[in-house]
Amino acid sequence: MLPLRPPEKFPKNLQNPKIGTRLKRSRLHYTKSVLRSAHGKLFLSRRLDLLRDRHHHQHSWRKMNFAYADPPYLGQGKKLYGYAMWDDLNTHGEFIKRLHAHFPDGWALSASSPSLPKILPLCPPDVRIGAWVKPFAVFKPNVNPAYAWEPVIFRGGRKRDRKQPTVRDWCSQVITLKKGLTGAKPEQVCEWIIQLLGARRDEDTFKDIFPGTGVFGRVWGNSK
Repeated sequence: MLPLRPPEKFPKNLQNPKIGTRLKRSRLHYTKSVLRSAHGKLFLSRRLDLLRDRHHHQHSWRKMNFAYADPPYLGQGKKLYGYAMWDDLNTHGEFIKRLHAHFPDGWALSASSPSLPKILPLCPPDVRIGAWVKPFAVFKPNVNPAYAWEPVIFRGGRKRDRKQPTVRDWCSQVITLKKGLTGAKPEQVCEWIIQLLGARRDEDTFKDIFPGTGVFGRVWGNSK
């Protein structure tokens, strides 16, 4: 295998001016040929990886501000919580605009699967949809198939490198019971949302806009 660099010095018996010029040209040709070889390409590839990792490291350690919102779902505001304003699609649209403007680093928004076709067009085009899947859910009369999952719309987040574990865009967890508030999220779902955005407890802030039972804040704070 060829070394990455040719010899820096040449034998003394070759220190002839004419020979020296030819040797310099030969050295340049040697370097180019090595870079064109498979070994040279591997070297350049590793150098590019190092530069990318250095850029990622500098970016990833910047303090970031995230938010999670679990508002009354469209069509259920007055029925479950006494807030009719959340039954208006315009209210959700204005709220999403403010959420996007105040938390450009990243945010997550819970919704119901029936409202998703109306809520999603109000979001920026680069959002993704996660799924909270419920192995145990409430089966309502005359509703078959049952509604057994909830979408979590999320955007942004901290970029991860290849050494970090891959987070799934779904979470399987049963619903909570007797928490004192309809729609309260399980602790495991809260932790999954934190992981979706790659938030770091020792560096970032994560605002719970609709605290409810306070479970999200407890999950975020318990591991600090």
